[in-house]
Amino acid sequence: MALRARSPQALEAPCRRAEASGFEVGWIDGDMGRAGVPLRAPGRHVRRLYYETEWYQAPAELKPA
Repeated sequence: MALRARSPQALEAPCRRAEASGFEVGWIDGDMGRAGVPLRAPGRHVRRLYYETEWYQAPAELKPA
């Protein structure tokens, strides 16, 4: 599960709260066009907060009609 934040600054507070709650907090840069923070819960389930999305732009010959 991944949730998108409005900005990198918007990631800070939830990351601090998650870390205080026992989540492992890390950082991934450029994972499939997303820069974000994976949160691993004590039960080992992973959630992710991210703020960047690279939208696919099809070349002219592949654009739908």
